[in-house]
Amino acid sequence: MTDIQYKNLQKILPNVSHETFEKLVSYEEILNKWQKKINLVSNNTLKDAWNRHFVDSIQMYKHLPQNTRKLADFGSGAGFPGLV
Repeated sequence: MTDIQYKNLQKILPNVSHETFEKLVSYEEILNKWQKKINLVSNNTLKDAWNRHFVDSIQMYKHLPQNTRKLADFGSGAGFPGLV
């Protein structure tokens, strides 16, 4: 992840640790690797995966009540948004 991507994500989720972002970077690497074999997401979205998938997956976060501890997502496909 570039510093610019990290700073943009920090604006959206300021309380997410650097370690969590590193895990998301690993997830992106795995997504790119397996995309070639099993078509997890549209190939056209991979070049902008951070906006198209990661940021899109967390857009409702700011609307959740602070005491929310559990969420359910049925049919997450390649893990978006459930895994993120």
